[in-house]
Amino acid sequence: MVNEFVEHLSKFPGNRWEQFLLYMEANQDMLLDRMPNGYGDEIRGIQAATELSMSSLLAFNLGYEIMGACTSVTAQDASGHMYHGRNLDFGLFLGSNSSSGPNENFQWTNTDLLRHTTVITDFVRDGNVLYSSVTYVGYVGLLTGVRKGGVTVTVNTRFDDNYDQFLKAWLHDPSDTASLLAQALRSQIENDSIGTDFETYCDEIAATRLVGPAYAIIGGPMAGQGVVLTIQPNATVPVDSWRITDPDALPATAPESEKFYVLQTNYDHWEEPPKIDDRESAAYDCMDNYIGVNGVSKESIYDMLAAMPNRNRLTTYTAVMDCAEGTVEATLQYCYENSCSPW
Repeated sequence: MVNEFVEHLSKFPGNRWEQFLLYMEANQDMLLDRMPNGYGDEIRGIQAATELSMSSLLAFNLGYEIMGACTSVTAQDASGHMYHGRNLDFGLFLGSNSSSGPNENFQWTNTDLLRHTTVITDFVRDGNVLYSSVTYVGYVGLLTGVRKGGVTVTVNTRFDDNYDQFLKAWLHDPSDTASLLAQALRSQIENDSIGTDFETYCDEIAATRLVGPAYAIIGGPMAGQGVVLTIQPNATVPVDSWRITDPDALPATAPESEKFYVLQTNYDHWEEPPKIDDRESAAYDCMDNYIGVNGVSKESIYDMLAAMPNRNRLTTYTAVMDCAEGTVEATLQYCYENSCSPW
């Protein structure tokens, strides 16, 4: 039976979620010991070094399983060279404040805090860079990563009817062997028999039973190696696999031989996005009518992602990766314009 928490809105906001955090603190070893590849011990080490509460670190590392936003794209240029870009949007409704920027309009508090903890990290084995990621200090999962000649990967939140029910069950059931997506992405990119090959990596992620719904956007070093996996929780078969080489890839109106990208926000690509959060139409328009296959480059992918509404008040950073070169470039993003969307 799943335990339930009740949060009273009459409480001072700083005291809300107290029951949840107390549960995390009391059950920290059960939660940490279930994490793969010693990631739980990494969190223990972070706690020892920072003296932050373990409940806060656990909540931080579970946060993207609950709520995020984001835009991801994999695209190839006219020669078949692959690029992979993403905006990471996070912090919706987690407090707001008046901006210190030029227009002094509201900003999301946690979004601004995360910008200050954003780093590019190279993970080294035997003196060589194994893979690189863009991450937040204290977060041990992989949200944006590249392994040279192997894969690029990003993760986007998927909003479905399950929301967080499987995460709640996982938190309370030590026997539940489902994986946290960001940690699964990291453990498999570190695996030499998986992370070095695009198709193998896609197959492994698709077959992994996950705690929450998500989109895994995966790229490779070769032409046509770009896919969006639409994932439902507690399953080992994805809802959908959408590849650059598919007839319904993008541009939607282009002949199959002229498709050159797939792009994912937070809604199933075969459905219309809600009008209050339609980032994909602007991105499609930019990719189809202004960039085109002949204009695909690191710079043009960045420009599309950095333009409103894909850059919004939740956007912490924009990253662009090149699998063949094994590179990732990231830029902190701010959205101080009065016309900037809150999400």
